[in-house]
Amino acid sequence: MWNEYDNRCINCGRCNFVCPTCTCFTMQDLYYSENGKVGERRRVWASCMVDGFTDVAGGGSYRQKNGQRMRFKVLHKVLDYKQRNGYHMCVGCGRCDDICPEYISFSNCINKLQNAMTEVTEQ
Repeated sequence: MWNEYDNRCINCGRCNFVCPTCTCFTMQDLYYSENGKVGERRRVWASCMVDGFTDVAGGGSYRQKNGQRMRFKVLHKVLDYKQRNGYHMCVGCGRCDDICPEYISFSNCINKLQNAMTEVTEQ
């Protein structure tokens, strides 16, 4: 199911940046020009859908394909978060559907997931 997003999604991250519940971040080190030994580390808003977000030291990456990123995002919003907090992370505003340049519908992803789960449990 998730492999279809390998070609459709273009990793722009727009869906995350308009989402009122997305909280992905990265760290950024800023060095001051007055003194190169002084600076600060800032928490910067980022997107789990953008290529390179899951890169780690040593050149590894947890999610290299777009379908893997889509799977993580969808399951995080409707399954993992609900298991931890008792309610879905997605508020159903539809901003991600409206902003996607490839017309990927988050609600359709959720419906496909529900249909697949129903199909698996019925067998």
